[in-house]
Amino acid sequence: MKILTSLILSLFLMTTLSGQQALVMTEIMYNSPGEDLEFLEFYNISDSPLNLDGYSIIEGVLYAFPDTVLAPQTAFVVASDSCKFNVVYRSFLNSPVEEWTGTLNNGGERIVVTDANQNTIIDVTYNDVSPWPNLPDGFGPSLILCDPFSDMTQPENWGTNTFLPNEILSEGARIFADPNVVGNVDCTETTDFWLSNNNINHYFESSDTIEIPIYRQSLSMQTDTVIARLTSVLLSEGLDYEVLSDTLTFAPGQSSPEFFVIRLLDDMASEGFEVEFLDIYSTDGTLLNLFAVTTIVVIDNDGPPTNKLELRGVLENSEVKALELIVKSDLEIGELSNFSLGAANNGNGSDGTEHHLNFDFIPAGECFFIANDTIRLKKFMGFEDGEVSLLEVDNFNFNGNDAIELFEKNQLIDVFGFQNEDGEGTVWEYTDGWAKKIQAGNSTTFDLDNWNYGGVASIDAEQNDSATNPYPLECLPTSVEEVLNVSEIHIFPNPTSRQVTIEAEDLIEEIRITDVMGRVIFQNKHLQTKSSTVDLSAAQAGVYFLRCLNANGEVSLRLVVE
Repeated sequence: MKILTSLILSLFLMTTLSGQQALVMTEIMYNSPGEDLEFLEFYNISDSPLNLDGYSIIEGVLYAFPDTVLAPQTAFVVASDSCKFNVVYRSFLNSPVEEWTGTLNNGGERIVVTDANQNTIIDVTYNDVSPWPNLPDGFGPSLILCDPFSDMTQPENWGTNTFLPNEILSEGARIFADPNVVGNVDCTETTDFWLSNNNINHYFESSDTIEIPIYRQSLSMQTDTVIARLTSVLLSEGLDYEVLSDTLTFAPGQSSPEFFVIRLLDDMASEGFEVEFLDIYSTDGTLLNLFAVTTIVVIDNDGPPTNKLELRGVLENSEVKALELIVKSDLEIGELSNFSLGAANNGNGSDGTEHHLNFDFIPAGECFFIANDTIRLKKFMGFEDGEVSLLEVDNFNFNGNDAIELFEKNQLIDVFGFQNEDGEGTVWEYTDGWAKKIQAGNSTTFDLDNWNYGGVASIDAEQNDSATNPYPLECLPTSVEEVLNVSEIHIFPNPTSRQVTIEAEDLIEEIRITDVMGRVIFQNKHLQTKSSTVDLSAAQAGVYFLRCLNANGEVSLRLVVE
């Protein structure tokens, strides 16, 4: 691990460079979990400022360093996707990271850097097989230089980064990296065990078996035998699962995984979600190093769904693919794991559960977005940090002609679109567009009339606010309760060009009309009438939402002004 102490940095300053170049490469993230978090870290090991003007990366990737001065004992980072990198690693950065051209090879790559005189100052060919560490190849850690004053070209001077920033996750996987932080690294040879990328794995009780791959990192040529065990949290061996394989033997030099295997048992009891963690022990019972700890979530398939979650909107274009949902009753920690998503691609019918949600607590009444890339969603929508809850779902992909399904405990509870119909050319197609639910309530059958449609190409833009017909940001309808007892309400004429009349069986207490962006164009909070007429002659043509509140609740209706 990196050791940052004033003593070590003092020793750096006293070291004579003896003609060695001041710029060294100290960290390589060549295959990050997820996408677009690859980076190279460079460091000025001298005690003098270093002008980087004219320096270039000419092999591996391409990059021309800017006309800037790198202070002594200071790092400079270049990344594959500077936008995403700056968002994810913002707590590490002293200045924005710049972007290279090209890609790093996951199976090994030669990286060459030249100075202003075109002299080669860095020439390193990394690899993912012994004697190079194998875990930086997609398992979460970066490749880290052990001693900046020793030969960069030698694999024994490179180790696996085990520094874990708690907040850094990428598509469900932990990231072990610390760009812009440089010190000495303990490269003492150890044998460590590593789990697969995803740190949260969901299963239903009805699943037959669970196979968890476990990798070993060891540069020594020896045989290792270890025992895998589940930490006793909520699952009970013999009642909830049985072990099929827990003794794992790794041959000398083996880089492929061995598997811990259990079979889940269906106990027929309604228990909610259950969670377990995995530990690794030596044959004498000693707890061993285990990085990238996995979490096994077993979702109960017994009992009726709660319907605490509901689809409210769907949007899709070249920038984002996202769903908007609302929480109708508090989702406590763990409960969200009972919910999952599916996409019925191209009208080929339901594939069932495809993407699970995670552990987050979300309070009643909160609307949130699920996206395959929350960074792009924030940019498209213009959201500020913390303004709206966002959840990222790994590899969640759909097109504007696909039906979307919401499941709870593997049971369908809400749907948009017809699963057996290709939506292209239909009323509900949302290619480069969106759809928004009009009236609250879960339904396992799709009702065309209960959704408002932005139209194809309505958000074919870089940002929502510049779109032809922007996605309405207000979560509609506002009531988080199921609208079951609201008295019948009628609006006419609809469409209208001037006036609209609202009639109800019970007294109307409030009327509010908003546009698709949630802006209020009319509101009256002090009504006690069964009939009211609103003049809309000043309103622009378009789609609006009319809300009526009475003693029984609230209802939202779509209104068209011509």
